[in-house]
Amino acid sequence: MKLSYSKLKDYHLCPRSFELKHIRNLEEKTENIYSAFGSAIHFAIEEAINKKDPNINIADMIRIFRDDFSKRVEKIPLRERQFILLTEWHIKAEEILTYFYNQYFIFIRNGKITPIETEKYFSIEVIPGFFFNGFIDFVYKEDEKLKILDWKTGKVQPKNDHAQLDIYAAICTKIGLEEVLEAKYVFLKHKKENAFTLNLEEKNNKLKYLKETCLEIKQKLDENEHPLNDECFLENYGNHCRYCKVNKICELIMNRNSNTIEKS
Repeated sequence: MKLSYSKLKDYHLCPRSFELKHIRNLEEKTENIYSAFGSAIHFAIEEAINKKDPNINIADMIRIFRDDFSKRVEKIPLRERQFILLTEWHIKAEEILTYFYNQYFIFIRNGKITPIETEKYFSIEVIPGFFFNGFIDFVYKEDEKLKILDWKTGKVQPKNDHAQLDIYAAICTKIGLEEVLEAKYVFLKHKKENAFTLNLEEKNNKLKYLKETCLEIKQKLDENEHPLNDECFLENYGNHCRYCKVNKICELIMNRNSNTIEKS
């Protein structure tokens, strides 16, 4: 089974949602304006860093963004696409990419920051048959220290919410990189960042959390005679249900279970 950080979040937020999305594969996977925008911003940043062109400027980055963004927008269902005002998203992108250029790219250009890799893919086997994989947005060296960074185009996370990069940092030594003791989230839209340091105990705790979660999921699958029955992964009802892509299916299951209990 392949797990990612977003899947882990789904599992701990609502086991039922996790089951329907990632075990039964019932989630409709379609592009939306937010994912299209975020992916295009990431692509423009990645291209700017990897080109290593001393003459690249903000206008070049905006052009890269627009070309990629337009292709992604075409994949959005027409019922949603017809209401999108592209001009507004282009303005947001220009603000974000200007911020990135002035706050980060200049330091890459002058050598203060040395890029190691963008979109660093990793996959490790946590327990037999369970793999954890993902992408690290930016691996770089600064002041002779290896650091990792995650670009965010959404809302600002709380200062103490850095579990994703904690796990990624812990994994770095397992995939052949040097030890990472510093990491950073950059919230591009809001022009804010959250930098933090990690110690060995914290990283070991995150690896332990990762292993325990995999074992818990495996146990739920192994101990049920019919692992895809409705009692295997129970729902955790809350405000998040409003935005869940499988909430209609979940409602059907809950109603069916309720009717079954009433009949018995």
